Amino acid sequence: RNAFFALLIASLLIVIYVAWRFKFSFAASAIIALIHDALIVFFLFAIFRIEINIEFISAILAIIGYSVNDTIVAFDRLRENINEFEGPKITHNDRVNLVNMSLQQTALRSIITTVSTLLTVIALLIFGSNASVNFNIAMLIGLTAGTYSSVFIAPYFWVLIEDGIEMLKDKYFKSKAKVEKKSNEPEEYTFYGIND
Repeated sequence: RNAFFALLIASLLIVIYVAWRFKFSFAASAIIALIHDALIVFFLFAIFRIEINIEFISAILAIIGYSVNDTIVAFDRLRENINEFEGPKITHNDRVNLVNMSLQQTALRSIITTVSTLLTVIALLIFGSNASVNFNIAMLIGLTAGTYSSVFIAPYFWVLIEDGIEMLKDKYFKSKAKVEKKSNEPEEYTFYGIND
């Protein structure tokens, strides 16, 4: 129960930070990616019946830290590319192109960070003590899932959320324009048999 609350508080603080530093769509997509990472590790531990202990919870918190770091790096570059975007309005295709460009610019850094950490985790699995096996297994799974989610899941959901926000804005302004638009012509009534 304490571990669950620790994960909940960590996720909440991450949402607050990312929403304050960027905007809500970035925070929401980052949290979806973090939930994905944590669930992948939980499911694999459940499938293979590996004991969940305090080392496992420490690994989950470390995985969240690594994953959110990768995601923030990609989102920071994405925000810079959005600020440099020249055009009247960012469309769906523009968002996809901006995401692809940002990921290309940050992919090498993410790969180097993950590989260097994975090498350490693999070395600990091979040469480390039995006491840290659960931690190292969770880290191995979580780092792989975290890299995947930072590249494929978080940006994808950011595009979906931004498209949804844009669609809601368009609907709101169209309905508002219809309400505000008034005709100067008198209304015509239909009388059956006369002008129907």
